[in-house]
Amino acid sequence: MLKNNKFCIQCGRPLTKQLDSEKSLVSYCQTCQTFQYDPFNVAVSMILLNPTRDKLLLVKQYGLDHFRLVAGYVNKGENATECIHRELYEELKLDALEIRYNDTAYFEPTNTLMINYIVTLSSELVESNDEIDEAMWMSFENANKLIKPQSLAELFLRKFLMEKQHGN
Repeated sequence: MLKNNKFCIQCGRPLTKQLDSEKSLVSYCQTCQTFQYDPFNVAVSMILLNPTRDKLLLVKQYGLDHFRLVAGYVNKGENATECIHRELYEELKLDALEIRYNDTAYFEPTNTLMINYIVTLSSELVESNDEIDEAMWMSFENANKLIKPQSLAELFLRKFLMEKQHGN
């Protein structure tokens, strides 16, 4: 998902910058005479717990070296819960028993609102697809050590672990 569009999504011609009715400098197509705002995305990320809620599942993806939370973009016409069920099944062949909201954060590089959930799964049996390089069940302590540092995943996981520690 690109920010700062350079070409019209309708006709493909180069865009200019022009002030809109709110006095914001926005991409504008002279040919179509339309303002074209940067696309805004919504995605979910999931803290995945085993059925007994004593282990957490982290994954490695895209040839990267760090563990992360399972996440995915919400498709047009889909709500966040539907996205969770779809992503879990597509990537891991798993089903959710319980879904509980955790937190949200804005991810500037892709102009995405990330909504994080705590998801209790029906099984620990993982059948990952080609999007997942590695999936590993681990203790909360190990997950906290292995999650990608200074990431939204770390932020969401630390909030969950703090609330868990305080009995929430």
